[in-house]
Amino acid sequence: MLRILKNWSEKYFSDEEAVYLLVVLLAAGLVILFFGGMLAPVLAAIVIAYLMQGLVAGLERKGMRRLLAVNLVFTLFLGLLIATLVVLLILLIGLLLFATRIAWRLRRLGNETADAIDSDGRIAATQLRAEARAGDEFGDLSRRISAMLTRLQHYTGFLESVPRTL
Repeated sequence: MLRILKNWSEKYFSDEEAVYLLVVLLAAGLVILFFGGMLAPVLAAIVIAYLMQGLVAGLERKGMRRLLAVNLVFTLFLGLLIATLVVLLILLIGLLLFATRIAWRLRRLGNETADAIDSDGRIAATQLRAEARAGDEFGDLSRRISAMLTRLQHYTGFLESVPRTL
């Protein structure tokens, strides 16, 4: 068994550069593992800078001066960043409006459902007006609650008639 391990280590770790590479990769992996949360913005900045440098180099090859190329690429980057933030803000506002509309519809349906039964426990209304014509889940829920209230009204009428028949 020891001979197998010795042969394996000699095969893979006999090259000094391979050992250095393994140590560097392990160290880098541990640093990222333990400090990844703090290093994520730094690594993202390095990647963005690398991509932007490629654009600057391309513009320089086309004959543009470096300072002008850097300013142009930086302005492009800021424009894309601002455009992305504007789109995200518009999406966030849209989602908030949509959530507010859903909450308002649900609250209205809940209030009308609570008002369908009076304080004495009698059914005051068998048909809910809120969301009854809607073609979505709220409309379906409103129609099901109305059907349930109608069945309860019929059952309550039956129970009230039982003593008269006896």
